[in-house]
Amino acid sequence: MNKDELIAFETSIADEFNAGKIPYPIHLDNGNEDALIDVFKSVKPKDWVFGSWRLHYKALLKGVPPDELRAAIRRGESMALRFDEHRLYGSAIVGGTVPIALGTALSIKRRGRQEHVWLFVGDMVWHSGILHETMKYAENFDLPMTVVVEDNGVSVCTDTREVWGVDRPILCNTPGIEIIRYQYRSKYPHAGAGQRVQF
Repeated sequence: MNKDELIAFETSIADEFNAGKIPYPIHLDNGNEDALIDVFKSVKPKDWVFGSWRLHYKALLKGVPPDELRAAIRRGESMALRFDEHRLYGSAIVGGTVPIALGTALSIKRRGRQEHVWLFVGDMVWHSGILHETMKYAENFDLPMTVVVEDNGVSVCTDTREVWGVDRPILCNTPGIEIIRYQYRSKYPHAGAGQRVQF
């Protein structure tokens, strides 16, 4: 999918939500289209993608048909998408897919398969112990995993750098594991589409 198609899909979901047609939480992407399209140029069909509650764009770029994704969102699955056939998994738990991604990468190596794990995390998860333990293990055992840090500066509505007492951007310098980082700002809030909806 191209940038315009991604934006059109999310806009249509936002419109449905604001019209009261999706009575469940939604987590919309925006402002990171170019960065994700660039990352997904390296993601192969047999690769695994793990993320959090903001997965609409990743699902579309991984090949999930728009109608199938829309149906899942309408069923209330926006914040915990799972598409086995496309090897894409999300979780509403902060850092919830991190150890699962690690286990998948370990399994790939033990079985000698030519697959790769792409783990998408936010800037708040970047500071978490579970991620750093995972990256250390992946580095020490040379596992096929790339960590993509999506830095929007906030965790839900809390300023990440203020919480952790840092005023510098995330530094990605762990040797032995590929880490990609990009910054973005979304027009959408953490959940919803920016207006109060009464269901």
